This record gives sequence, C-alpha cells and structure tokens, in this order.
Amino acid sequence: MSTKSGLFSDGGKIWVKLWEHISQCFCKIHHHYSLYIGSRKVRKNWWRKLLVAWIVSWILISFGILWCMSSQAVEKRKEALASMCDERARMLQDQFNVSMNHIQAMSVLIATFHHGKNPSAIDQITFASYTERTAFDRPLTSGVAYAARVLHSEREQFEIQQGWTIKRMDSVEQTPVHEDEYDPADLEPSPVQDEYAPVIFAQDTVAHIISIDVLSGKEDCENVLRARESGKGVLTAPFRLLKTNRLGVILTFAVYKRDLPPYATSSARIEATVGYVTYSHIFL
Repeated sequence: MSTKSGLFSDGGKIWVKLWEHISQCFCKIHHHYSLYIGSRKVRKNWWRKLLVAWIVSWILISFGILWCMSSQAVEKRKEALASMCDERARMLQDQFNVSMNHIQAMSVLIATFHHGKNPSAIDQITFASYTERTAFDRPLTSGVAYAARVLHSEREQFEIQQGWTIKRMDSVEQTPVHEDEYDPADLEPSPVQDEYAPVIFAQDTVAHIISIDVLSGKEDCENVLRARESGKGVLTAPFRLLKTNRLGVILTFAVYKRDLPPYATSSARIEATVGYVTYSHIFL
C-alpha cells in the first residue's frame, strides 16, 4: 500500500510540474504575442503619423510654390502695366506738345490775318473750315475757339458790327441745363465791366459758345488772365463744360498785336493783348 501511495504521490507531482510547465509556456506565448501586437501597433501609429506629416509637408510646399508663382505673375503684370502707363503717358505728352504747337501757330495766324489785316482775312466760315480740316493736328482737342478782347468803350460798336449781344457765362455755370435745352439766345447779356472777351470764331463742334464772354466764367477768367500775363499756354482745372455738361479742361493762349520779347513785363503783355485762342478737351 505504501508503494502504491508513493507512486500516486510521484505521479501527482509529475502532473503538477507538467501543468506548471504548460502554464509557463502559455504565459510566455501570451507575453510574446502581446509584445508583437504592441510593437505592431506602435509601428502602425508611427507610419500613420509619418504619412500625415508627409502629406502636410507637401501641402505646405505646394502652397509655397503656388505663392511664389503667383507673386512672380503679379510682379510681371505690374511691370507690364507700368510699361503701358509710361508708354501711354509719353504718347499723351507727345500729342499734347503737338496740340500746343498747333494752338500757338494758330494764335500767330490770327494775329497776322485777323488783326494785321484791314479788313480781316478771317471770318467764322473760314475759321470753322480751317479748324475742321486741321483737327488731326490737334489729337487731344474737342474744339478750338477765338475770343477777342473788347474794352467797355468799344462794346456798343462791337455788338453792332457782330450783330449779336455779348452773353454772360456764369449764369449757365450756376444753373446747368441739359444739352438738348441749351440755347445761346436764352443767355443773359454780359454785365457792365472794364473789358470783355466774347468768342467770335469757333470750330463747328463748339459753335454754341460764339458771343459768350469767357471773362464772365470763373474758370475761363482765371485762365485768360494768367495766359496773357505769362505769355504761355495755361490749363484750367477740370470743370463742367457748357452745353455738354461733361468734365473737361480748357487751354488758353493769348494773342498779341505785336511780337513781344521773352523778358516783357506783365503790364506790357496785358496792354498788347488783342484776344485769346482756347481749345477744350472733354474727358471720356
């Protein structure tokens, strides 16, 4: 009996050891599995983060490249626009100089053939025809006119000679009328003053200003006074023109009855003044 019990006790120990060994194996397997799965998750998370970082980096690089290309394109457009503006400015300057030279030549023509001849060799029909046929020489002008200087003592005789009354401009400036409603006959006579500057010749495009005293208009009066004192062309600030009521400018040259030296005084220029050539430009 003792032998059997010893065998049974030895067998139990063997089974216990075997079970412990199996348990240890299972524990090791579970441990290695856990390590494997854990490292796999770590690698998976790491690759995922790396992918996100790569995508974000390329997005930023793409935006950087796009911004650089856009900046270069904007700079090129700015340079092209600046070049176009410079070219346009030079062209306008050339056209303005051509117009200035032509207006100066016209002032000499009027002094020679209107004030230097008795009777005058120029009338409204001749002036309108000449200015219309030479319009290509004045690329920036909308119309050319000539206003004669008339002293108050000469007004009555002048109006009889012309067949119309000198009209005032300021009333139209204060209460502008529609182009279709404009009629020079409705304008008021120019008030009594020391001198007048009524338009006697005009290109057909601005024929509506004939008989109007340019000295009665604020912008034109300042322009005329500065032009005759300086002997140079004088440009007004932009203002609303008669009849069209559109924004434009007026350039004025004084016409003298004799040649004046460059150093002539203002009083000498005023005394020698016989009229004023003006041309208008309407802004688009």
